[in-house]
Amino acid sequence: MLPTENILGSNCRMNAMDCHKLVARGRCIALVCLGLMLGQADPLCAETAGPTHNSSPTEQARTLFLQGLDLADQGRWQAAIDSFHQALTLRDAPAIRYNLAASLIRLDNFVEAAVQLDLVLASEESPPDLRQRAQELLDQIEENTARIQIMVEEYEYALEVHLDGEPIPSSSIGVPVRTSPGRHHVTALSSGTEVASQRVTLRSEATEVVTLYPRSSTTTPASAVTVDGAVDDANRSSRRRTLLRDWRLWLGVGAGVLFTALALGLSLGIEAESEDPIPGNMEPGILAWP
Repeated sequence: MLPTENILGSNCRMNAMDCHKLVARGRCIALVCLGLMLGQADPLCAETAGPTHNSSPTEQARTLFLQGLDLADQGRWQAAIDSFHQALTLRDAPAIRYNLAASLIRLDNFVEAAVQLDLVLASEESPPDLRQRAQELLDQIEENTARIQIMVEEYEYALEVHLDGEPIPSSSIGVPVRTSPGRHHVTALSSGTEVASQRVTLRSEATEVVTLYPRSSTTTPASAVTVDGAVDDANRSSRRRTLLRDWRLWLGVGAGVLFTALALGLSLGIEAESEDPIPGNMEPGILAWP
């Protein structure tokens, strides 16, 4: 029999007796289901000795499963979890996953427990009774989990996405992934260099979509822009200094333009006032006198 303590921990709403009944009933169903899957009519009558090298993978999985149940009865939750994990490597069965989830909840590992219960619900091998118990247990820990859906814009090179420093499988990109509520840090790396980063706060029982926009590798570095700008400024300053040094040239040009304008104005004025131009000795031009 399982202890009558609150199997969901202090963060869950179920009382100890309800948890005991729910998990105990689920475990009984899981035992029967596992026995049917492994071809055993009465799994509770089997010996709980460790698996032998001569036994088949199915028999080894069954033995490890029963060991996990014994360890759970003793309150040795981490050891029970290890046994269930080992059993799953030999035989993927919803009954094993259900008991693994119940043990994980004991250690407040709600996220992994929810993942295991999701797999129980998704498995076609799960009978209706076990599916119902898994859903009830999942409903009780839902408030202790959240989901994040990470989207990544197209990038020219391969990217590795991390959630709180842990790599995310490429198959999990673009789909909701269970995690704990609270603050999280999502990053994208290319060849070990961070090219995108975003921080997000997740709410319980909610799904948050986070989109990463990797920086393009063709973008001119800020340092290069600064250097080029400095060169341009230097060139402009040099040209200004050169023009200032040539003030004599500009003075001469200005004086020439002024003299030409004055001469032209004087000529036009004289011509306007004279009536009878007198032929001069500068052919073919004509000089006009007052």
